[in-house]
Amino acid sequence: MSTYYYLIASLPELIFDAVKTAVTIEEFINFCSEELKAADFNNIKKIFIFNDIKNSVFYKEKNFKYFVPSFYSEEEFKANLKDTDTFYPFIAEYFYHNKSEKRIYPKLLKADELILLFYEFIDDFSDGVLKEYFLFELDLRNALTAISLRANQISDPNKIIVFTDQSKSFIKSTAVDFGLSRHLEYLNKLVDVYKSGDLIKIERTTEDIKWQWLEENAEQKEFSLNYLYSYTVKLLSVERWKNLTDKKGEEFLNNIMENISNSVNFENF
Repeated sequence: MSTYYYLIASLPELIFDAVKTAVTIEEFINFCSEELKAADFNNIKKIFIFNDIKNSVFYKEKNFKYFVPSFYSEEEFKANLKDTDTFYPFIAEYFYHNKSEKRIYPKLLKADELILLFYEFIDDFSDGVLKEYFLFELDLRNALTAISLRANQISDPNKIIVFTDQSKSFIKSTAVDFGLSRHLEYLNKLVDVYKSGDLIKIERTTEDIKWQWLEENAEQKEFSLNYLYSYTVKLLSVERWKNLTDKKGEEFLNNIMENISNSVNFENF
């Protein structure tokens, strides 16, 4: 694996609840584009793939604004729409079936359908720590969704993205911890924090869980590409937290909770 001493040594320390970050995600991406090998930079951009999923689903909507950061630039995305086979295979398959109005998973919302397709193609999309992170993220998002559905007395198995073994337990189990606390050590912590009803605290706990996973699984080799994966996710987290805690934050969080009955929310990735 490549090492990037200069790039990583020059990066400012990330503090989760800092009022202002020393580097923006846009600046960081530009820096990476100049310093990383092409294949490694391509892998960094894969971290933003859930914005590409949203762009693919919502680009025809009125007043649509392109979601960034994303794997495909807006110019690349528009060019690929002329021949959707030029997208990654899971996006290409989504467009193919969408054009013929033959849904692969008709019981799911289109965004959730494309997310599930992403995971079905994940072996071709990523490997190593990056793949492990995507799978961790799926279980974490499913856990949050399952707890929210239960708290709101909503029973709808189609809100869980069923791919990992754990995802099935979120649907079937009636246990407080869905029978998964041995596999997902953070689960009891999430269950407990949801009881508080404090939306900011719930978000903070979720991000703490994510950071802990990154520190334990991606940061052992300080100057490696894995370290940069971790830094990218953390920087996104810091910028998102800054937006959540401004005057619009409470309204945004309330919308997340309100919309849980309509969609799995992958906006945090």
